[in-house]
Amino acid sequence: MRESTLWTTKYQFVNMLLTSLKATAIAFVFFAGAFYGFMDKHIVKEILSVVFITTYFGIVYSRAHKFASLDKKEYTSTKPSLFKGFLFGTAIALTYAVFLAVYAVMWKYAGADGTINSVPAWIYSIIFWFYTIPYSGIMGLAHGKMTLYSQALMIAIPILASTLGYLAGLKGFVIMDKLSLAIYEKPDK
Repeated sequence: MRESTLWTTKYQFVNMLLTSLKATAIAFVFFAGAFYGFMDKHIVKEILSVVFITTYFGIVYSRAHKFASLDKKEYTSTKPSLFKGFLFGTAIALTYAVFLAVYAVMWKYAGADGTINSVPAWIYSIIFWFYTIPYSGIMGLAHGKMTLYSQALMIAIPILASTLGYLAGLKGFVIMDKLSLAIYEKPDK
């Protein structure tokens, strides 16, 4: 019996949330290991953030694509749905929305004079920073405030990535196949 026959929709949702966390961890490793020294330069910060967001998008897209491909199989217990990819992304976006809301409340009640004045708030701030690291270059964090477009991206990117990935998986569209056709050279005979 195949492993994917035991997958449930609940498993898929939890896996999508863990995939989001995994994508964030990958961005953190690159940030901490290779690019931390460049983060004080404004344009580099934005460019790296675009790279991290694109990587995050690709990881979430790929997982949703895989789930759609498996949902199409007759031996799986899960059934494909056009809205499943959107719901996967919404679940991830809700975690970002909760993190953003708690962060705003924390700064309202635990922040004073531009600093955080309690240990739990400080710990939460570190967790928040880790979870939102793909967007760190465009957030403009200062005294608990951040740019509105970065907040919108935190909500929109997971929804867009998982929706497009799931729909592509349902339709059997593999972007790498299309790209390889564009760059493949036929050998001369």
